[in-house]
Amino acid sequence: MRYLQHKKTGRKFAYTEILARHPDLKEVGTDTAPKKAPQPAETAEPARQEQKTPDEIVTESGAVRVGDADKDALATYAERHFGTKLDKRKSQADLTDQVRELIKTHGHPDFD
Repeated sequence: MRYLQHKKTGRKFAYTEILARHPDLKEVGTDTAPKKAPQPAETAEPARQEQKTPDEIVTESGAVRVGDADKDALATYAERHFGTKLDKRKSQADLTDQVRELIKTHGHPDFD
């Protein structure tokens, strides 16, 4: 493959007739060596797959993503499924984190 290189920046481009006419580009050669396929890196340990818990909870109004549920839904869900009362005076982000932590710790009651 033929290449063109920008004189000031050194950036290389694939050769085209139109680009070859540009005064700041010069031809820098060809690449005739066959390309080798990248080899996967070998690791000492096999890759562990983390168990993913669904990011969905089932509320009275149906399935809702934990991040999209409002404070009332999160508090009701935590109390009903885990017996934990959440402090609704905290921010919604804190309540979301608490519910995700409960799901991570105890398992997901809706999907187990």
